[in-house]
Amino acid sequence: ASDEAVEAGTVDPAAYAVVDLVLGLERRTAWPDSSRAPAFEALPAALRQRLGTYLDGGGALLVSGAHWASDAAADPASAAWVRRYLGVEPGAGTVEASALGGGSTPVRYVTAFNPDRYAVRTSDVVAPVAGAQSVRRYAEGDRSAAVLRGRALSYGVPLEAIADEPALAA
Repeated sequence: ASDEAVEAGTVDPAAYAVVDLVLGLERRTAWPDSSRAPAFEALPAALRQRLGTYLDGGGALLVSGAHWASDAAADPASAAWVRRYLGVEPGAGTVEASALGGGSTPVRYVTAFNPDRYAVRTSDVVAPVAGAQSVRRYAEGDRSAAVLRGRALSYGVPLEAIADEPALAA
């Protein structure tokens, strides 16, 4: 289901044991006509409310995307929600990395444009707060790439940009 379907209430997350929120490259984008509100906010208020209720009810959430944490930093309410529910400090910086570290071999993700997957040029660093822990780091620079807090796991890189399926499963 799309995030818009969850946001609108068409799809109820409570019907699922785990929600995989695929945010890709979404982030707040201004229109050329400055009179319109920005589009493509990664975590709009209605979506945050529904996912917060889901997590409060015992749901499990996997979030991945390249810019959602820095996008949340642009709005105090969104930043507070990210800290509370995901245990992530939004706006902790970005990284120009090409792999996730941990394990014996780095897990590479797509950074160059190609016909099969979109390119991730920069990704958010997701710093843990509020009792959360960093569970994965970027291979380059040893900065936090994934944070676990309770039943919420958050990645600062889109998992769909990982082309190596066995590496993704690990």
